[in-house]
Amino acid sequence: MQRIGGGTLRGRVLSALPRGVAGLRPTGSRVRGAIFDRLQTDVIDARVLDLFAGSGALSFEALSRGASSATMLDTSPKVVAHLRKQAQTFCVDRACEVINIDALRYLRNDRPPEQPAFDLVFVDPPFATPEVFDPVVARLAAGGWLSPDALVVCEFERVRGKRLTIAWPEGIELELSRAYGQAHVEIARSPASPAASPNRSSTEATTVSDVPISTRAQRIKPSATLAVSGRAKQLRAEGKQVLNFAAGEPDFSPPKAVCDAMVERSTSGPVGYAPVPGTPQLRAAVAAELSEVHGRTFEPTDILVSCGAKHSLANLFLATCEAGDEVVIAAPYWVSYPDMIGLAEATPVVVTTSAETGLRMTPELLEPVLSSRTKMIVINSPCNPTGVGYTAEHLRALGEVIANKAPQAWIVVDDIYRKLVYDGYTHASAFVALDGLTDRVIVVDGVSKTYAMTGFRIGFLAGPKPLIAAASRIQSQTTSGAATMSQQAALVALTDPSVAADTAAMHEAFTRRRTIMLEGLAAAPGVSVIRPDGAFYAFANVAAHCGEGTAYPDDVALATWLLEERLVASVPGTPFGAPGHLRLSYATDDATIREGLSRIAEALSSLPTA
Repeated sequence: MQRIGGGTLRGRVLSALPRGVAGLRPTGSRVRGAIFDRLQTDVIDARVLDLFAGSGALSFEALSRGASSATMLDTSPKVVAHLRKQAQTFCVDRACEVINIDALRYLRNDRPPEQPAFDLVFVDPPFATPEVFDPVVARLAAGGWLSPDALVVCEFERVRGKRLTIAWPEGIELELSRAYGQAHVEIARSPASPAASPNRSSTEATTVSDVPISTRAQRIKPSATLAVSGRAKQLRAEGKQVLNFAAGEPDFSPPKAVCDAMVERSTSGPVGYAPVPGTPQLRAAVAAELSEVHGRTFEPTDILVSCGAKHSLANLFLATCEAGDEVVIAAPYWVSYPDMIGLAEATPVVVTTSAETGLRMTPELLEPVLSSRTKMIVINSPCNPTGVGYTAEHLRALGEVIANKAPQAWIVVDDIYRKLVYDGYTHASAFVALDGLTDRVIVVDGVSKTYAMTGFRIGFLAGPKPLIAAASRIQSQTTSGAATMSQQAALVALTDPSVAADTAAMHEAFTRRRTIMLEGLAAAPGVSVIRPDGAFYAFANVAAHCGEGTAYPDDVALATWLLEERLVASVPGTPFGAPGHLRLSYATDDATIREGLSRIAEALSSLPTA
């Protein structure tokens, strides 16, 4: 029988599940209403886990009543696809995580430390037996999945008038056990303070339980790229031969002169705090570098040195944005843009590109989203995850639309990959291309990608002095200045002539690997890719292998299958705002690329296509 998802959310009717989904029974509106009447304010700001989601009626109801997020599990690919579509329809997709997995498999390991515990858990399986409920509630308690004072709601059908007896674990107190016709509901609560573990004192346990987590923090999703890389490393630690295409950093050592400078600085005397906006020497070197690239004069006071380009962007948004502002980004976008914009209380406005536009934002796509609320337009060229770059002509066309429709807006150019370009593509300076708008251009840059210095954490923000001063004030109260030794290393990277030979060798390797990657993807069935102009990613369209009519509901499920079953790590396109894609990094050796693409081609050949 099909589960019926009754009710509305934000004025929209919750639709039923697709046909062909077996083994689901109704959750009546009376029962659901009774559950939420009992929960009342416990729903507000709760992190929800729905172990047998079905139509998602319980999760969507919780979100409509003030829950902060919902994680929904279901074993049916059709159900998972339907839930994701519903979440988008209700405009709550950023608060929802839908996973194609069995409940016990999800709970089999202890909760990862970086994942917050859940405040409200729904256990509503299609078939109610002790073999279903008892292991689930036991793992919820033993695995650390429940926050202090969390509620667990179990709902099941009576069989021949008899109700199921749930074996609640020690410490979980039953608060309600009530029949509603043939349905029965039990609600239990976890302890207000978790018992101390054998490796932790009761004082420590109490301290952890008292930590308040803000709604702001709960809204932020973990980085998908870091999550996939972490899982790949975990599988490798288990002895499995994982081929990792998820990395977002070069696999080379930094230039020798950079490493030598780091060692020398660390042994030549005290290593004290650096000035908040950066050392005078590095700011001067950055100003000289950007002046040459952009054909205009930057002064050292136009530069803020931060802990990586990501930090530069965060400082920028915090210094300029507030509630009601809109920041335009093009999808596919770098995964961190939306959350950083939201953290600054602004709203990310997404311009969805396509293969027809070369995965680039066009004037026709940009013009409708511009308004008086537009604070910034972010242009990442070459782009992560696609590798596509914008020419001067592209930028000039966008600039004309911005000047006419949103002249108050600032243009942010994220140039972190500007030196990693191929096939004759030349990075276009926004200052050169955007004649008439150059006083409203802000540059984000750094040394991470070009010089294989990701771990040094040095990024640059270049813009008007009032902006740099404001961003510097924010940095002064968060991180202070970037690490002194890292700044010395970055100075050498920008000024030592010997570094050029190292970066040229790295670029040559990336050029070769890019060719291997593109040739391998061309041989994979049902895969297409826009040739990247730069960076070290290929953004493969795999829509033929996921979605309706295929074995996997979406790119997330497909990427999970490739990692867990074929031991190939990639990053799904959904976190980049581009479902139906996989991001594959060629920041790895030639042999790994060839073997990984062989595994992918073999795996995809075994799947039905849409």
